[in-house]
Amino acid sequence: GQASEDVVRAVYIPYQHEVFEDESGNFRGIIADMYADIAADLGLTLKETPLANTSRELYPKSLWTACVHQVSVDAADLCVSTFWETSERRLMADFVTPVFQEGIRLHSPVLEET
Repeated sequence: GQASEDVVRAVYIPYQHEVFEDESGNFRGIIADMYADIAADLGLTLKETPLANTSRELYPKSLWTACVHQVSVDAADLCVSTFWETSERRLMADFVTPVFQEGIRLHSPVLEET
């Protein structure tokens, strides 16, 4: 069910330095710290919520899509990680404005004409 108005149910998906567990088992990193700061500024509490097995089973290839599904069925309020906004995920839930973008480039050899 839904959380109280001052509690945000957050599923954390570790990814490199953006979201990771520290030695004390707390989630830290660029993204995790940003959401913690926003919640504190708004007087909200982030409550760690596990990724549901039902969402994992529906989306076994992607923890990120499974998390977005969990938000879409009101079993979580927020996914804390980095995300690619795929069309499938956009159909399930709303996304915040990106805080940074990943530069992806495709390189291929130049083929000589024969």
